[in-house]
Amino acid sequence: MYHYFAFGRRVRSDFPLATLPVQAAPDDVDVQVRRQALAPRDAAFSLVGADPYRPCNLQLWRHGATWRFEHACSGQYALDRARGVIACDVPSTLGEEALRLDLVGRLLPLLVHDAGDLCLHASAVRVGDRAILFAAVKGTGKSSLAAALVAHGATLMGDDAVAVTVQGPQAPLAFAGSMALRVHADSYAASGASWATATPTIDGKLSVDAASSEWPVTAGTPVAAVYLMTPAPAHAEQAAMRERLAPMTAAVQLQQHGKLGDLLGGAEAHRQFRGTLALASKVPAYTLSVARDLARLPAVVATVRAWHPW
Repeated sequence: MYHYFAFGRRVRSDFPLATLPVQAAPDDVDVQVRRQALAPRDAAFSLVGADPYRPCNLQLWRHGATWRFEHACSGQYALDRARGVIACDVPSTLGEEALRLDLVGRLLPLLVHDAGDLCLHASAVRVGDRAILFAAVKGTGKSSLAAALVAHGATLMGDDAVAVTVQGPQAPLAFAGSMALRVHADSYAASGASWATATPTIDGKLSVDAASSEWPVTAGTPVAAVYLMTPAPAHAEQAAMRERLAPMTAAVQLQQHGKLGDLLGGAEAHRQFRGTLALASKVPAYTLSVARDLARLPAVVATVRAWHPW
């Protein structure tokens, strides 16, 4: 049995989920992950949303406290909130990395959403006792920037997905997700990082373990700022430039960076928007324009460090 603490949840799994923060066996868990054959989805389920993720189709269904996630290329999964179980009905030939991507990238973020919190498609680093979030579409450079910041003394809190508490009047807290960075080889070289291992992934990137023992991953970290990254021309005058957003504008833009994307439709999309609005109302949000030139990455790091000294 394997135990983890990810996205603010205690997770027990029948199989390893590499890159998640490991935890000593707790007295209780929030969710049990296991392989299990699932009965065919019945007519009581309603379609929540779909994502034509080429070459595979993804669909999310719900009936009461039970969710069904169907991935045409890997299998089907069930999240039973009442029982605290994620059941994985996948072929035995499915690789460990593909299974982990479904669980870490979709099922655990769904668990966060189902609890009323927010899971963003973002990278996050910890500087001092605060968290900085970088939300962006794929290929914009959020992982490259996170790698460079970690190489210069920040602590990785998550790459590609980060959970944020948004309920109640208290300040939003960010919780660590995957503790590995997935970056292209040229970005890894430009970051100045010197991690011992860099493992090729199924999508052609490198996965580097950037976990740190300097802070307890079970503790949420107050969010200092949220950046919505946009690419700027390589020859832009400034390597990095930010502009403060009004809360409603930030909430609308953050809605586009929900980790589950188009899988959350209808009422669930409205539910997520309440979370992005709560976050944007409590935490400064900015657009962050970054020059698309890896040679200027050190200048981007210097600028971010000037905004958030550590």
